[in-house]
Amino acid sequence: MSSSPYKEIRAYLKSIGVDTLILEKMDSMQDLEQQEIAELFKEITTDEILYVISLKDIDFFKEYVENKNTNNYLN
Repeated sequence: MSSSPYKEIRAYLKSIGVDTLILEKMDSMQDLEQQEIAELFKEITTDEILYVISLKDIDFFKEYVENKNTNNYLN
């Protein structure tokens, strides 16, 4: 049985030292709210990582965006 995206995000946040009060507040939220937090975190993280990569390797960034746009167009 795999863990939920929220639990994975929570474990990561705990590992990097996010305040326990914040984690407890997130735990007290409804499942849908927790899911929204996990999805938002995933999107933000992906964008931030992609931005940092683009600073180091603009060719990879361009290729990634072109592939992403092509895949979105085909779907």
